Amino acid sequence: SLRCPMAVVEETSPQLALKAERGDSMKLSQLALGLVIGAVGLGLLAPVPSVGQASRTWTVCPQGGCDFQRIQEAIDAAADGDTILIRAPGIYRENLTITKSLTIAPFQAFPVILQPAGAFIGPVITVKGERAIRVTLKDLIVQGWAVDQGFAVYITGQAQVSFNNIEVGPSVYFGLTVYDQAQVTIKDSRFRENGTGLSIGDSSQVIVESSIFFANRVSAIFVSRNGQLRLVRSTIFGTELNAFSGIGIDAVDASRVVIEGSQIYNNRASGLVAGGSSTIEISNSTVAYNGTSGILLTEQANLVVRESVIHNNPWGIAAFLIKCGFDRDWYSGGTVQIDPSTVLVKNGKGDICLP
Repeated sequence: SLRCPMAVVEETSPQLALKAERGDSMKLSQLALGLVIGAVGLGLLAPVPSVGQASRTWTVCPQGGCDFQRIQEAIDAAADGDTILIRAPGIYRENLTITKSLTIAPFQAFPVILQPAGAFIGPVITVKGERAIRVTLKDLIVQGWAVDQGFAVYITGQAQVSFNNIEVGPSVYFGLTVYDQAQVTIKDSRFRENGTGLSIGDSSQVIVESSIFFANRVSAIFVSRNGQLRLVRSTIFGTELNAFSGIGIDAVDASRVVIEGSQIYNNRASGLVAGGSSTIEISNSTVAYNGTSGILLTEQANLVVRESVIHNNPWGIAAFLIKCGFDRDWYSGGTVQIDPSTVLVKNGKGDICLP
């Protein structure tokens, strides 16, 4: 709770219809957005055209004395390359749509909380890259918190978006959804108490650095159909729904996940699940104290593990097979490379169960 006086700004918006559907038994309650993805190299962001005019700074405060009283009014007035500074702490109830290159941040290090304007299913922030744009969001808290207000941030198209010190959640469904070739960089941020903290798809790339995902319910991160994630020096813990869906990172279809120097622990189901023909590469990381397995492979998933420690899980690394105690054979064989530099120890059922 915030102890300083809080401004509350409300704005109504038309209802957005965003449909979701449940996955199979391994992703119970996992909501999918029908993502169709093409492979893109991690970390290689496409250039955005430079802004040809001098940038301008616009200010927002609800009580007057600024350029605008609402953030969306400032967004509408701004040109590519402008900055919007929020000059008063408080709760801003708006559903923002961004279609141009902007920076949005508080004027100082005080709390600015963005919440939905009304009772409908729709994102608090929507970034639409109908053309190449670059958006920076800094020092904000975004909450899609009520039962019928289930999305926080939704990014699509030719958008390059930078998150710096952003807190996302609580949110019933997705905290941050990235699809349709969008590119996102997340640094020093927190994703908490969402259905799924981060969902990636549709030829999109996301790089996460020095960030924390905790107390999300279905999965901390869901990557689907050629989506690409690079997780660096970050922590995922406490995903909590149940033994089927409390997953740290859930990678399906032909997605690719690279994990470096990170900690994945104390998730109710598996720390990592790889399905379809997805690939997970782990280095210099720890996977520990998860509920059913450290790393679980299904279908034709691929795994590479180097210089990591996997300990105190029921299974360290397991395939979804009857021989490993599962109810059917649901792993038909991908490639598994476990480097001798990896330590597997104190996993209760066993360190490795593979075909």
